Amino acid sequence: MTILILGHTGKIGSFLFDNLVKTEATVITLGRSKNKSDIFYDFDKKEGDLYKLKELKIDLIINAIGKLPKHKADKLAYSNANIDALKILQLYFKNDTQIIQLSTISVYGEEVTDREVKETDEVKPKNNYAVTKLQAEEFVIKKYRNHWIFRIPPVYNDLDD
Repeated sequence: MTILILGHTGKIGSFLFDNLVKTEATVITLGRSKNKSDIFYDFDKKEGDLYKLKELKIDLIINAIGKLPKHKADKLAYSNANIDALKILQLYFKNDTQIIQLSTISVYGEEVTDREVKETDEVKPKNNYAVTKLQAEEFVIKKYRNHWIFRIPPVYNDLDD
């Protein structure tokens, strides 16, 4: 199995990467760091070497990319990381490619979770980060038949935009 992982230098992405490389899978990384990525691409600047994707047969995409609220970015920067990256990548993959989209429980509007969050909870994102993560989920659902979305708890401290 060949796995393409985006966001492999972040908190969750690096954990996944470190464990995936111990398996039989071929792991290919895509990121904005030329020294740390197999394929370089900066989604903010829209530059890099995505053409290398055409040469690969990817079985699974794991999307752990995303600007976090702590970055205090503007809406466009959140959109570039959380949505536009998916739109650009979709040009290189068929809609039957398997994809795991890492999202956030913040799509429920939760700032601090003192209770169990359920999928049936009302979705009401409160900040640009959560709004664009929800838009990314909707894009994945629409464009990829074989998808899994994981809404994980925050791995950061500051939820304010």
